[in-house]
Amino acid sequence: IRWYPARRDDGEWTVVVSITNHRTAGDYIAHAYATVCGNQRMVAATNFSIDKSTAASVSTQADNDAGTITVTVSGIVSPSGVSHVQIPTWTASNNQDDIVWHDAQKVSDGVYSACIPAGMHRAEEGTYISHVYVTSGNGVQALVGTAQDSLALSNYLYVTQSGVTRTLWVRNPSTSAGGIQVPTWSATGGQDDIYWYQARNE
Repeated sequence: IRWYPARRDDGEWTVVVSITNHRTAGDYIAHAYATVCGNQRMVAATNFSIDKSTAASVSTQADNDAGTITVTVSGIVSPSGVSHVQIPTWTASNNQDDIVWHDAQKVSDGVYSACIPAGMHRAEEGTYISHVYVTSGNGVQALVGTAQDSLALSNYLYVTQSGVTRTLWVRNPSTSAGGIQVPTWSATGGQDDIYWYQARNE
């Protein structure tokens, strides 16, 4: 509950209810109280409703070579506009231990998309599960759809970070009989600081 002060204008009392203070869709109940001779009493009551965002469809496109899944949500309808769209994604194995909330980017009116790289999910293979949440301009967040797709990775290179150290991983290399080397250099000065790292099997 939140108490709003009313304002008198030409004999009428009005109040603006900010839905961002409640962030909930559905039915709302409002009571009006007046103070008369030092006593407060209810003088009126009304109801109103706030619609949540909806979407027509959620689609996915897996790219095994790039190690990504693109999730696209289309036909978003949001009465107060779209503040942002988020797509939490995780792999089917080990429940939600690798969940990441990905921010979707606007493609066109009512269409948002996010690219999900396997590297942000420990380069796991198999089923990826995505839920799509739309936050409206009034702050109300709604689940508008779900989707899933799968990845089978090959020669997939990704990077993890721990402090100041970067670790490069190669998932499912096509061959490792002679070992795997990872030449690395900085973008400045060409390849004057190139170093060949020998990968180890883990």
